Amino acid sequence: MGFIFFVALGANAQEIVEKEGIYYFDSKPYTGSYIGTYENGHTQFSLYLKNGKKDGEMRTYFENGELNEIRHYSKNEMDGTWITYNKNKVQVGLANYKNGKKDGEWKIWDDAGNLIYEMNYVDGQKSGNWKKYKPNGEILSERTF
Repeated sequence: MGFIFFVALGANAQEIVEKEGIYYFDSKPYTGSYIGTYENGHTQFSLYLKNGKKDGEMRTYFENGELNEIRHYSKNEMDGTWITYNKNKVQVGLANYKNGKKDGEWKIWDDAGNLIYEMNYVDGQKSGNWKKYKPNGEILSERTF
């Protein structure tokens, strides 16, 4: 799957280069909006960069242009709520991060939207009561951390 990276600057599109997690434009860490596209012209992702680092909301898309994931970053670290959708626009994931570590509520649904797992993390460590569900919503198993 090929893709091309562009950022709009006036009427011209210029290439952004990523090296070791830092994004550069004209050999300098880039600050501003950044949109990557698939070869078919659909948006692959959109995000904001500050001093070459991911900072704020990032959206990723399937090749057909439909939303796949909403992510949040702070200074290139995962931070905040991430939501994942399948190709049928059904939410299949919910995750939370703080300072690059798993932190808070996590949920996973199957492709039909049935809740499969409920989990919790604190500072990257498993925490609280974890549950696994049957497709009918009945609890299949529980474990406390």
